[in-house]
Amino acid sequence: MTPKNKLHALVDACNDDLLVEEAIALFTAEPADWWDALTEQEQQKTLTAISQLDMNQGIPNADVMQEAWKRIGK
Repeated sequence: MTPKNKLHALVDACNDDLLVEEAIALFTAEPADWWDALTEQEQQKTLTAISQLDMNQGIPNADVMQEAWKRIGK
């Protein structure tokens, strides 16, 4: 049975109208945009970081991880 057919069967067998309404809400909801969940300060810091990366001013992940491990004592 395909996942879609299994879902159809589950909906058909469900006698809980509230649960079906919640499923409908889940399937019809607009996807949340993570950007909108950020504060203005977080958005600005993200844009600054992207700009720095575009100018090759980023720090390699290996360097960041090495410094992080130093700070936590490992």
